[in-house]
Amino acid sequence: MEKRHLLIVDDSVTQMALFSRNFRGVGYEVSQAFDGIEALQQIPQIWPDLILIDNQMPKLTGMDVIAWIRKKGLDIPVILMTGHNSDEIHTQCLKIGSDDYLQLPVTFEVMLAHVEARLKKCTSLSNTTEKIRFADIEVNTRSHTVSRGSSLLDLTATEYRLLVLFLKHPLYVLTRDQIIEKAWGYDFEGETHIVDTYVKTLRKKLEACGGPRLIHTVHSVGYVLREL
Repeated sequence: MEKRHLLIVDDSVTQMALFSRNFRGVGYEVSQAFDGIEALQQIPQIWPDLILIDNQMPKLTGMDVIAWIRKKGLDIPVILMTGHNSDEIHTQCLKIGSDDYLQLPVTFEVMLAHVEARLKKCTSLSNTTEKIRFADIEVNTRSHTVSRGSSLLDLTATEYRLLVLFLKHPLYVLTRDQIIEKAWGYDFEGETHIVDTYVKTLRKKLEACGGPRLIHTVHSVGYVLREL
């Protein structure tokens, strides 16, 4: 079985050595970053299966790194480690996109259990293939690259989420409310017409390659991904 790859981010040399040794000892591949900037440089190079990151670091905090990851539309699972024990900190870290948090100090057994539970959940939710295709559109869900034909597309994080949603539900008419719920989340408080705005920009990028329209309007209802 292929080793699962962890990126551990911590400015403490002692902690890093301990975490790395323990995870390697139970069969994980481990990459290390000692600050937030270094973590951001490594992520697109190694595409880890999970990131374990301390919050209090120089240059960028763990929360800063998580915010950047989610802004880019990356769904890499992240566990934030924090020495603070308050509902406010825990709530904040979850709101910015952390999948889980650990209060330090923590035993390795507890840390390992959190990592394994998160990886198991991600495996059960993910598609068995890294690529999603429809017509001449292809999305690589690991590298988050999108192409149409031979053209590589530059999508925003929201456009990417929207496209993946359509690709996972081809020929299925999605209402604006369903799109808001799945692409923006239950706590979205804006107007549903934002869907129309993003569909318009997504269509423009998809059709700039010269291909036919694939995202069609279903009047008074929503949108559907289909070929003519």
